Amino acid sequence: GMKGQLVSPDKETALRYKKCFDEFGQVSTEILMSGPNTAEGDDKDTAKKEVSQEEKIFWERMMDRYGSEEKYNKLLINAFKKGREPEIIIVVDKLLTGFDAPCNTVLYLARKLKGHTLLQAIARVNRLFDGKEYGLILDYSGVIEDLDEAIDFYTKLAEFDEDDLAETVRNLGDEAAKLPQYHSDVWELFPGLKGTTDPEVFAVSLRDEEKRNRFYDRFSLFARTLAMALASTTFLEKTPETTIQRYKADLKFFANLRAEVALRFQERIDFSEYEPKIQKLLDTHVGAGEIVTLCEPINLFDPKERQQALEAEGKSADAKADMIASATQRTIEKEMQKDPAFYQRFSKMLQDVLDALHQKRMEAIEALEKIKDIAEKVATHTEDGVPDELTNTDMARRYYGVVREEIKSYNAQPKVAIRIALEIQKRLGEHKIRDFRANPDALNRMRNEIDDIFFEVINEMGLQLPLDVQDKLIDQCIEITIANED
Repeated sequence: GMKGQLVSPDKETALRYKKCFDEFGQVSTEILMSGPNTAEGDDKDTAKKEVSQEEKIFWERMMDRYGSEEKYNKLLINAFKKGREPEIIIVVDKLLTGFDAPCNTVLYLARKLKGHTLLQAIARVNRLFDGKEYGLILDYSGVIEDLDEAIDFYTKLAEFDEDDLAETVRNLGDEAAKLPQYHSDVWELFPGLKGTTDPEVFAVSLRDEEKRNRFYDRFSLFARTLAMALASTTFLEKTPETTIQRYKADLKFFANLRAEVALRFQERIDFSEYEPKIQKLLDTHVGAGEIVTLCEPINLFDPKERQQALEAEGKSADAKADMIASATQRTIEKEMQKDPAFYQRFSKMLQDVLDALHQKRMEAIEALEKIKDIAEKVATHTEDGVPDELTNTDMARRYYGVVREEIKSYNAQPKVAIRIALEIQKRLGEHKIRDFRANPDALNRMRNEIDDIFFEVINEMGLQLPLDVQDKLIDQCIEITIANED
């Protein structure tokens, strides 16, 4: 989705570039230039005797294609900004200033530019765009040597703080020189594991979420810098082949590890900004074979998906336990507000099993069986010990959970919570008007209704329940009602 802009010294050379690109056939290109009677680029500084035949033929073809110079300019610029083609637009003077195309990422400078024009041209590739960290400038004419002078002139002219433009351009070689440190930073997360080839050991060491996030960040930085370095002739010439091969091997290993742990711990990590670059890097320099594909987390509510995870070949019982447990925990977090008491209870049960597994107090096979049972109950929203009166009353069960937890410290019998829950489910129905969640009057009527229920049941059953506890339960029941209104 990113584009490039090639600045040619003159129209004739622009046409020659276009011819070469067409012969290679690897990228799509178009030329945007002025008509034959307008000098551009180096031609402005020399007395050009006559317009070449190639230039005349090109211009006639553009006018036949677009109808007018105005449409030629407008449609070609729009195609570059918004269409798939052209991937590279070839210019001489046009689009060097005042041209804003965020997808414009690479500037090929095959012409001398100075001062304000140089700074403006560089700025063409500095616009923000998804997946774009920086603009790349390929300087074929020694232009960057004049950049400091241009910046110095511009800061004085525009009264800029010089520090604001201190790193307008950084050398590719300087960035590639950071690669050994970024590579070391990834390995620093795995002390004592260098030389180990078992990915299971690495995955287990990434159980801590904070450490996993550091790994994701460090791997991405290493991969992106490696991609940049492998595009640098200087890096390839100066770096021993054994070092380059080690970088590539580790890129493949850690890419697989990242995919494995994201699946194992059921994380929806947004790799979209960098994933296409990293995948292209793997395809170009490593090969796609044996690369694990990042995939969506398991849908715990789909029995088929749960079973497929449990039957996955090549995964240990330990890995399967982590995977199902993580999917279960994600579901619990997502559904928590719908039934706080239920999900908090199963969250604790799940954590107890994981602690026993990770502390080696429970074998992986036993832990996996317990986690499977918890996952099944969370997915189907079932549990043992539900009072008979609430068996077929889903919402009443949800109200019962929070009411029962709160009033049991006041020595209240379960039947009190059952009665309150059933009354809330029965009497709130008439207040569920359309969009009641955003209607303060409707919500207030619900609160008053629940308040009346507490007053009636508490008086009838002789329960001493403080008003602040009642208010808390009223709020919780309203929140449960809102959360379950799909």
